[in-house]
Parts: sequence; C-alpha cells; structure tokens
Amino acid sequence: MAIPYLLYLQVWNCGKALIFSLSSMFLQNIIAIPCILAIAVSGKKLYNSITKDKRKENIKLEVCRHTIFSLCMVIGLGIASCIEAYLSSNLMVAMIQYL
Repeated sequence: MAIPYLLYLQVWNCGKALIFSLSSMFLQNIIAIPCILAIAVSGKKLYNSITKDKRKENIKLEVCRHTIFSLCMVIGLGIASCIEAYLSSNLMVAMIQYL
C-alpha cells in the first residue's frame, strides 16, 4: 500500500519541479534560441552569397542586409534577456508560493 503512495509523491514532486523549471527557463528561451539560430543561418547565407558572386555591389547589399537582420535579432535577444531578468524572477516567486 505504501509503494503506490510513494510513487505518487515522486511523480507529484517531479511535476512541481517541471512546472518550476518551465516557468523559469521557457519564456526567454522561446525567444533567444530562434534568434541565435536565425543569426547563424543569416551568416551562412552571407558567406555563400559572397563566395558565389564576386561583384562588389551585391556583396555590399548582402552585408547591409545581414547587418540589419542581425541588429533585429540582437534586439530580440535583448527582449529575451529582459524577460529573464525581470519577468522570470517574479514568475518563479509566484510559482514557489503556488507550489
């Protein structure tokens, strides 16, 4: 009789830990990880376009396009860091009181 009860407690505690970790890590990572991947893909695309086409005008256009896109992604990373610094900590405190 005690073994199912202990298993229930372990599952419930694991669920609490899962909810707590999701509340602290999920929000900023849902923004940060796609931004980092997008910057990497944009850099690879820039490299491929430079090696494929040697005309100076096209290279300037591609570098400007990559720079503007990278700046937008840096803004997205700034938003993710603000979420991590302010919103996530308040959400963790609320989750501790709830759990």
